[in-house]
Formats: sequence, C-alpha cells, structure tokens
Amino acid sequence: MSDPLTPPTEHPDHVPLSARDGWLYGAGSLALNALGMVIMGQVLLLYQGNKDLGLPPLVPTAVLTGVFFLGRMFDAVIDPVVAWWSDRTVTRWGRRKPFIAAGALPMVVCFMLLWSPPRPTECLANGVYVLVLLWGFFFCFAVVFAPYLAMLPELTANNAERNSLSTVQAAFAVIGTLIAATYSLLFRAFAGPGAADAHRGFVGAAAVVSTISLVATLLPLFTRASAAREARAPQHFGLVEGLLGCLRLKPFRHYVATYFMLWLGLQLIVTALPQFPVARLGTSPDHNGPWATYLLAGTLLSGFACFPVIERLMRRRGRAWTWRAGMIWFAVTMPLLALARSEWTGLLVVILIGPAVGAVMILPHALLADICDLDEQLHGTRREALFFGVQGLFTKAAMAASASLATLLLHYLGNTAERSWGLVACPWAVTVAVVLAYLLFAGYHCEPERMKDTC
Repeated sequence: MSDPLTPPTEHPDHVPLSARDGWLYGAGSLALNALGMVIMGQVLLLYQGNKDLGLPPLVPTAVLTGVFFLGRMFDAVIDPVVAWWSDRTVTRWGRRKPFIAAGALPMVVCFMLLWSPPRPTECLANGVYVLVLLWGFFFCFAVVFAPYLAMLPELTANNAERNSLSTVQAAFAVIGTLIAATYSLLFRAFAGPGAADAHRGFVGAAAVVSTISLVATLLPLFTRASAAREARAPQHFGLVEGLLGCLRLKPFRHYVATYFMLWLGLQLIVTALPQFPVARLGTSPDHNGPWATYLLAGTLLSGFACFPVIERLMRRRGRAWTWRAGMIWFAVTMPLLALARSEWTGLLVVILIGPAVGAVMILPHALLADICDLDEQLHGTRREALFFGVQGLFTKAAMAASASLATLLLHYLGNTAERSWGLVACPWAVTVAVVLAYLLFAGYHCEPERMKDTC
C-alpha cells in the first residue's frame, strides 16, 4: 500500500508567484487588524461615555455588557459557518474572491454606522442599534476574512513563496495595528471641545480608518486569476462533518492548541500594557497614554525589523523549528517586563520581546497552509477556509479567556502604583501560557518535508 503522506506536489500549471501578487494579497491583513482592533475598544468608549471627552453614556452599563457579550458570541460562531460556505462554493472566479467582493462594502458601511447612534442620550434603543450593527459587521467581517485567509494555501504550494506571503501579510498586519493605535490621534484631529465635537472626532477618525481598510480589503481581488491549488470540483461535506474532520487531524489539534495558548498570552499582555507606564514605570498620569503607545509601537516595530531574519530561519530551518525558537525567546524575555521600573527600561524590554511577537505574527498562517495540504493528502478534500474558521473560533476564545484572566489578576492583585502586583503577575502568566504552548507543539510534525514521518 502506498504511503498517502507524500509531500504535496505543485500543480503542473503552477506559475511562480509574483512580488505584485504577494503585496496585493498581503495588503488585506492591514484591514483585518485595523478594523478588528478599533471595533471593540473605541465603540465601547463611544457608547459607554466619557466625561473627560464630553461624551455622555448612550447605553445603560448592564445592557452594554450584554451587547458586547452577544456580539462576541456571534463573532465566534460565524467564522466556521462562513468558512464552510466558502469551501463548498464553486464559481468561475473561484471560492474566495466572490465573498471578499460581496462583503467588503457592507462591512465598511456597518463600521461607519456604528459611530452615529440614533439618540444622543442613554436609552435602550441605542443598545439595540449597536447590537444589530455589531452582528452585521461581524458577519461581513467573516464573509471577507475567512475566505481571504484561505487564499494563502491556494495561491502557492511552494515553501519559499508561502514564507514570503506570510511575511508580507505580517508586515501589513503591523501597519494595520499601528493605524488602530493612532486612532486617538485622529480623534483629536477631528474633535473640538464639547460633546458634539467629540462625536465628530469619532466619525472623522472612523472615516479615515474605513477608507484605508476598504482599499486594503479589495486589493487581494487583483491577485492572479487562477489559484495554484484552487479546488477543481465541488467540496461536498456537511458543517459538522467538516469541523470533526479538521479536529481529527492530529497536527491540527497540536497546532490549534498551541495557537490558543500563544494568543491568550499575547492578548493578556496587550490588555495589561496600557496600565504599565503609570503603575510600574513611574510615568505621570498625563503621559501614560503616549508611553503606552510607545511600548506597543516598540514591540511591533522591533518584530517588524526582525521579519527578514525570521523568514531566513523559516527557509533554512523550517517553519516548525522557527516557531519553537520564537516561543523560547518569548518565554525568556517576557518575565523581564515584570522587573522594569522605568520608562526606558520598559521600552528596552518590549524591544527585546519584539522578535518573538514577530514570529507569532508570521508563522501561523504558513503552518496552517501545510496542514491544509496534509488534509488533502489524507482525505482528498480542500477545506482551507474551514481550518482558518476553526482557528478563528479559538482566537475569539483566547481573547475572552485573556480578558477574564487580566480582569482577575488586576482586580485582586492590583494595577496602581501603590499596589501593582497584578501587573507583575501578568508577564509571568504570559510566560506560563507560552511554556504550555511549547509543550503542546511538541507533537506537531507536519511540514511538507517531514510529512512521511507524521501521524
């Protein structure tokens, strides 16, 4: 009996991926990160209200809590459903581009409408309004980005090209995150004194972010017309059958468990980082916001600077080895943040952590593309979007878990200059999560060159 786990071969008609196609595809992750980061924090600020910004509360607190819980629940479950839908779709334009084209404009429209509540005072109607629009936004977001992510393994089966694609994708993700981080600066540029002007600041900032994001979302549509590994026949499998098929694949189970722990740790430190300057680094309250931005930007830019080194390691040592190395570096450098006691030492530490964050940003999508190839070798099925949809489900679960853990640590151990043990505990909790991720990844063997030794 022949071994079904032979390395995947490129399609006979494969044409090398051009740099143009790589940049067009990678640009989509700018919108993925920019919109994803803005939608929760800034929308919450608008509807919760802020006296210093001249914003009255627009939704009762209990109602707003329920709205965001229901919004996130819908966001979590819709990803696999849309992914399954995309995998089963057959059109002359492929399985992915029609979804991106159909969802991009409605997604941006929902995003813009969120900043214009029907009433300027606190009421239940505003809560219903924001919930409906959040559901609309999250549905369109899934329609666009579940198929978008699934394009990567279809565009090329070449290892070097996949490494390059995931690196370019991560570079645009950094840009999108930095755009989201400057949202408050855009807000100030459009806003003036008073509640009406503050509201105008939100609308103006949202218009800038949504315009940039819409352009970035549409650019992947202009990649080459035929994907190298596009499905050539309808994919017939039910949603439950497809989900179980993904989870039965041993390398995917190891991968997604590792991804969950890493994402939990990353989100935990992102949640705690804005409180570090004033509570741990001796920053005055007036300068806490700028220094929180400097710390986040320092981490991202440090990771960005290491992208060429990470890509070289991927090419020379393999993707799995490089991800393990990134996890080790993450676990070694993260505890240093608990020891930082000045602004500049804090900035130095996050710069040291940056390369690990860069590895976490680049590697997952390329690794998951390998898993999609293995699934085809075993089952003859191309269900890339469903794998990415399940990953999205675990992403939302990790975000929820990190928010709960951060709340507990900061509440019970403290997040002030007088009592800051919660902020000391957060880096150590991240380290524990990363060590667990490393151990979970020990059973993963799925890179194309090792497929004969897997399972």
